[in-house]
Amino acid sequence: MSNNQAENYMSECADMILRLYLVLLNKIKQDKAFEIYQDIDAPLIPILYHMEDAGILVDQTNLKELDVRFTERLNKLTQDIYTEAGEEFNINSPAQLGVILYEKRGLSGGKRGANGHWITDVKALENDTLAERITGKVKPCDEELAAAIDRLSEEEITNFRFGLDRKPAETAKLLDFVV
Repeated sequence: MSNNQAENYMSECADMILRLYLVLLNKIKQDKAFEIYQDIDAPLIPILYHMEDAGILVDQTNLKELDVRFTERLNKLTQDIYTEAGEEFNINSPAQLGVILYEKRGLSGGKRGANGHWITDVKALENDTLAERITGKVKPCDEELAAAIDRLSEEEITNFRFGLDRKPAETAKLLDFVV
């Protein structure tokens, strides 16, 4: 690529970024979210950059205690779900949840999807107390959250520092725990 071509390319990129900025700024102002952006989001950008670049300190003892507490809580919720269901089943399986609710527990109003399995999404279950008692216990404790702690390497825990250069969803789940 010649200097002239690179210059044109970079100019087009800058122009598109400016246009996008103006459109998004207008949208933020229309949604009355500009103050949130200006007062909260924008000031956090350099802080989050520094955290990502340097990593954050982790209290090793507290992290291990969190792992134990989350595991205990998850096990208790799992047992509560089994008690409500009347038997053990794979909690992460919508198909097995449908069998428990509609076939074994006699919940009425169930519909089957195109694949023949019971539909067990939130909308389908929202007006039933048995379904809420079973599925509602899953919401407060997500197995993935405890797993995020387990995924930290022993080296990171030993050094009390880990970088935030992970998958964004994984970092967010881990930071949700800490906060």
